[in-house]
Amino acid sequence: FELRKSLEQLTRTLLGSAPMIATKLLYGVLTFVFALLLLFFLLRDGHRLRAPATDLIPLPPHKSAAILTTVYDTVHATFYGIVLVALMQGTVLGITFWLLGLPAPLVWGMATIVLCTIPFAGAPIVWVPACLLLLSQGAWGRAVILAIIGVGVIGLIDNIFRPIIIGHRVKLHPMAVFFAIFGGIVTMGPVGLLVGPVLLSVILGAIQVLREIAATSPVEATD
Repeated sequence: FELRKSLEQLTRTLLGSAPMIATKLLYGVLTFVFALLLLFFLLRDGHRLRAPATDLIPLPPHKSAAILTTVYDTVHATFYGIVLVALMQGTVLGITFWLLGLPAPLVWGMATIVLCTIPFAGAPIVWVPACLLLLSQGAWGRAVILAIIGVGVIGLIDNIFRPIIIGHRVKLHPMAVFFAIFGGIVTMGPVGLLVGPVLLSVILGAIQVLREIAATSPVEATD
């Protein structure tokens, strides 16, 4: 009885905050979709921008080209990581729905793949309502199993495998990529998922270039 009362109170609280949550979520989704489209066109037409971008960077052409190559590789790796992680999460949730006897596991698995490309949305939009449905039907065991898989498996796929995938492709430590993604999301919102790793690569690439320039510069004689 107490649990049911608590659930009803939680539902009323969420419904009261629904307009504000929906507005922020919509803004975040639209911003991220715009950034994702920009990322796609950068991947498709990036070779056309290489020459003018090289001219804008105040470094020797081969150094500028190295930085731009690093940026391109990081953008490609980030896009690849988003898609691959979403496929993994959708597959796991679809199989879980099928094993638990929930309806339309293939449909919900596909929906999860699409939602998992969007930060702050993702798999919880699918599995949390399914948990509540199972609880309302008295299927406590299946609800607990679904919640454990949702938090402990699907959530970890995002937090662990995304940095590993991106880091492997751009030769960066996964922990560095994790903090780049986390810091990017905290400071810039959903767009930080894309911008964070790119900024990290640009900074590291610039540091490497400056080290090479310093190493090849003649040392001034001292009296």
